[in-house]
Amino acid sequence: MGDAVLAFFHRDDAAQACRAALQAASAALDRLDRLTEPDATLRAGIALHYGKVSYGNIGSGRRVDFTVIGPDVNLVSRIQTVCGNTGLPLLMSRRFADLIGSGRSMPVGFHSLKGFHEPVELHTPSDPQKGQGERP
Repeated sequence: MGDAVLAFFHRDDAAQACRAALQAASAALDRLDRLTEPDATLRAGIALHYGKVSYGNIGSGRRVDFTVIGPDVNLVSRIQTVCGNTGLPLLMSRRFADLIGSGRSMPVGFHSLKGFHEPVELHTPSDPQKGQGERP
């Protein structure tokens, strides 16, 4: 994924998986905010989505990689690009927002995503301490 990182949280309960992913994303952004380096400002955009994927070792011959593929992987990748366009460090799909529970996110509108015919509704955490805070 270039300079991106993809993490997936496998749990038997979808809501539990989403809450764990949100907690990890929020912690990562918090740590990044506290990191101070001279002459450097580090930023990250994190996208969260819940969906189906195929995963395993893919390849042949000389190169085999463990990977995660599928339309939902493409969707979360496209959502992540919206972080840079909006300045919001943490965005999530509506499906993800519904699974973490009401009151924990707020909508930020519908966005056209490359490769998707219909605009996608995106959300961000409603708590400023959960990825919505000001970024340097």
